[in-house]
Amino acid sequence: MQTQHRGTARRGTVDKKFDQNLLDQMSDCVYFVNMDRRITYWNSGAERLTGYRAHEVLGHSCAEGLLRHVTDSGQQLCLQGCPLLAVMQDGHAREAEVFLHHGDGQRVPVTVRGQAIRSPDGQIVGSVEVFHAREPIPTRASARTAGTTRWIP
Repeated sequence: MQTQHRGTARRGTVDKKFDQNLLDQMSDCVYFVNMDRRITYWNSGAERLTGYRAHEVLGHSCAEGLLRHVTDSGQQLCLQGCPLLAVMQDGHAREAEVFLHHGDGQRVPVTVRGQAIRSPDGQIVGSVEVFHAREPIPTRASARTAGTTRWIP
């Protein structure tokens, strides 16, 4: 007799709750977007790192620039070069080191990974982004100041 693990074989209410509980226990940040780039899931790790609660972001488009992902040169990825949009267009996973803007305004260096979400028949129906904080990059000034670290803007 074959045993099936909850959350992988069936897609019932119990399994969905199990999956959400599992994702909420992760230290990494996780959010899902649909093909319109509307946020459909936001885990507790994302709440902790970004300062945004799930109820503040669910239903909003990541293209609205809520997190304002930017490169180290300041290019806003939501406007040009969005990794999640590219993932949904070609199905290829993407990874990038970027900065997000925390709810209180500070820039947080993060590594983001985007992966396509597919329907049972293989069609791309959205994307998932998993991200986590990178170590802050100390500036020369912070190296001279004991006990403090600043991030390069």
